[in-house]
Amino acid sequence: MHVRGLVPGSVLTLLLIAAWGCGDASRGLPAGCTVGPVATSAGEVCGAQVASAGRTVDVFRGIPYGEDTAGANRWQAPVPKAAWTGVRAMLEFGDICPQPVPTYPSPPPSEDCLSLNLWRPAGTRADARLPVMVFVHGGGFEDGSGSIPLYDGAYLAASQDVLLITVNYRLGAIGFLAGYGGLSGNYGLLDQQLALRWVQDNATAFGGDPSRVTLFGESAGAMSAGLHMLSIPSSKGLFSAALMESNPVGLPYKSPAVAAEFGAALAKVVGCEQGGLECMRALPAQTIADAENDPTITDEGLLQGFSGFLVWAPTLDGALVVEQPVLAGSSNGFPLPTVFGTNRDEGTLFLYPLLESLDALPLTTPVYTELIAKFFAKTDLAPILAAYPPNDTDNAPVVSQLVSDYLFFCASRAMASGGGGPTYGYFFSQLTTSFNLWDLYPPKVPQCADKVCHGAELPYVFDSATEILQSFTPREEAVSQAIADYWGAFARAGDPNATVGPRPHWPDFAPSSSYVVLDTPISSIVDPDHHCDLWDQVGYVLVGAEGLLPAASRARAR
Repeated sequence: MHVRGLVPGSVLTLLLIAAWGCGDASRGLPAGCTVGPVATSAGEVCGAQVASAGRTVDVFRGIPYGEDTAGANRWQAPVPKAAWTGVRAMLEFGDICPQPVPTYPSPPPSEDCLSLNLWRPAGTRADARLPVMVFVHGGGFEDGSGSIPLYDGAYLAASQDVLLITVNYRLGAIGFLAGYGGLSGNYGLLDQQLALRWVQDNATAFGGDPSRVTLFGESAGAMSAGLHMLSIPSSKGLFSAALMESNPVGLPYKSPAVAAEFGAALAKVVGCEQGGLECMRALPAQTIADAENDPTITDEGLLQGFSGFLVWAPTLDGALVVEQPVLAGSSNGFPLPTVFGTNRDEGTLFLYPLLESLDALPLTTPVYTELIAKFFAKTDLAPILAAYPPNDTDNAPVVSQLVSDYLFFCASRAMASGGGGPTYGYFFSQLTTSFNLWDLYPPKVPQCADKVCHGAELPYVFDSATEILQSFTPREEAVSQAIADYWGAFARAGDPNATVGPRPHWPDFAPSSSYVVLDTPISSIVDPDHHCDLWDQVGYVLVGAEGLLPAASRARAR
């Protein structure tokens, strides 16, 4: 049984654990339930309680929003969960979606994985009309789940008086195989869309306000939020505000034709080169997940340049996803109130594992200049090399900064440049964190110990250091509380300054490209120097890096 969020040794904890063991017979609830029942569109559910931020929180784990995606439902649009009778006990997180074997404790993987988790302040009435925050997890569209302790929603629900929801969605080739065999792809995005429809249908029953739904996420989750807001017309009306943490929006989305090449490579790896799609549909899901990172597939991704960095990712299919979000935002602006931001050293997490796999550490000047030439083959390289000059020792830090600037900070600035709804930018640079998140989660990147790497803000957003068996200092805890207050105010009113608190004013992003700097102390800055004018001229939808890999690897990939 999961007891995340409980305060060890407290009387409340002991009482709650005791209550979980006996249920609530007076209300006819299943054993273990102390909250509910709540009538959803598919049937009644009950939950339990945890303690967080000095308050008691109701939690409903593993609420199914879609049917099993196995068998004939694999590589099909999701089907809403069929109605059930009786009260279902939502005490355990649902199965995670098929993915390479996770290195963190988790429920088992299965294709019956379309579930969500909901936290709310205890005692919330159905007429409370609390704002709703729906979090989409990261993981490169290949791994992760809404049940990872890092994303525990108790603190945000308790401290901000919101409904906090985390979502599972299909991943990897199961979720994003496209083009091959005529598949439309984007099944993971359709899952997210179905979950958002579930929120519209059911938020009120849990005390939420379906007209105030903030869609937020980190990394692939931020990419998802940007896609739903800017590039997926059918998601209009399913949420009212968006918050994007560390969106690598400089990575362009593939066409179905390019995606089909990856499907063909996968079919070959799993022995279905002749049998095609039907052969792959008959395989166990884990067989497909285990084959997703075969070198013949990932090497082909590197050959595709920036668009191949994420092999299994959304596809620009022209039906569901109709435009590159960086172009949509820069041309037409954000249609909704939006928060976006990046971390100081985003590139470190991605660059060092890549260079290690290419046996290119330390990064010499000749290899550095070759990399730049391959990825930016159709542009003038002189300004790039002038802005990021090589050195005689190790150019990995130089390229790391380039990646941070180009794929994250400047691409996000460009996406936000079109105006539109109220927009707020942040720059997370809290360096003095007591632990390296990337010592705890793969890939293990020791260089992140003294950097503000991709994902470093997550324990602060969810105040989840204790959930991952770490701890914050009082100064770090103060930053976490300020971030939660900003995020909560934005969820309530589309403005992170909407409620007064012990935190500085967050400036509007436009017209001066102003950012709040999330650090100790919190401050603000106007258009920090990331060479964005240069990158705006280069553009953010570049493809093609033929010749990046050694000849032997290129032959293997082909």
